[in-house]
Amino acid sequence: MVDMSNFIDFTFIKLKRLSVGEGVCLLTFKKDRKVTIIKDESTYTLYEDGFFQETFSNLDDKKLKKLLKSMIKKEFPRSNRVHLTLVNS
Repeated sequence: MVDMSNFIDFTFIKLKRLSVGEGVCLLTFKKDRKVTIIKDESTYTLYEDGFFQETFSNLDDKKLKKLLKSMIKKEFPRSNRVHLTLVNS
């Protein structure tokens, strides 16, 4: 469980340590909505599966951080904590 106040920084720390093809999955407490981020060669791919189902590809660090901030409001509006799990693709 990761607190929402520092989950973006924590997520980036985890992503930097992963190899290509691995990623992280962010889930709500009830685990009914999730956001998955997969690391590519030099970019990231984000899969949104919750209120909306979308895929965002070719995201650099700056775009990913901006998108995660909007995902907080959209997918995790009342959450105080988020489950963070590692994913192999």
